[in-house]
Amino acid sequence: MIHLQLKNNKIMKHFIITISVLTLILQPLSSGSINYKNKQFALISFNLTIHQQVKEKLDQLSSYFPEVERMKADKIISRIMDYTWFLLEDRLQRELGMYILPTNTAGKQFDYNAYGYPNTSINKAIHRGTSKFYLKIDMSIEPEIIQSFSISSMAKIKKDSSTTIADSTQNQGFKPKIVIDFTSYSEKGIIPIDKFTGTFIAAEPWLFEPKILDGLTNTKECTEQDNLCLLINEAITDLIRKIPTY
Repeated sequence: MIHLQLKNNKIMKHFIITISVLTLILQPLSSGSINYKNKQFALISFNLTIHQQVKEKLDQLSSYFPEVERMKADKIISRIMDYTWFLLEDRLQRELGMYILPTNTAGKQFDYNAYGYPNTSINKAIHRGTSKFYLKIDMSIEPEIIQSFSISSMAKIKKDSSTTIADSTQNQGFKPKIVIDFTSYSEKGIIPIDKFTGTFIAAEPWLFEPKILDGLTNTKECTEQDNLCLLINEAITDLIRKIPTY
């Protein structure tokens, strides 16, 4: 009888420990969305993916982009990431009241990518960081629709495709699309608290002329619809609309 009681106590103890661990891990998920106003966040990851077809067009304009000191950094990706993060950080703090720590706050405690931004898993951030909340940003630039002006044909492009269905002509253009994913975490668990996505698609197909870089690689204002800065700004606007500050 005593042996059975001890065995039951061990089972109960194991059960309580398991429940406690699961509660710790899943707590952010069960609590739902938070009020982002006045919350302090540390960036743990910022990734930019550019579809091959978009990258090929931007590579043709590479002479307009400033050179970078980091040997492994692509100057086009570097400039777009720096511009996006500067704008995103400013607007999240100014419009939503969030407080975002400098990207180098964690120092050597975090890993960093070739562009100087944190590239650390939430697991490592929880163990090494000191912030109560963490932020992950994933951004992509991809073609939405391909159009050949010579024959006025249109075809959709798959995300994982580097070729198009429409014929390849000198005057061919497509609509670029910006997607920005915002994923938040708590120090209490590895399950995301929230994930919000901001998206914006160009109104018309682009021919990727130098003017699309106004405001990004020079000091000109980006007022035209076919402008990369405008697309980034509008995608951020769409994202901010979805983040609660109640």
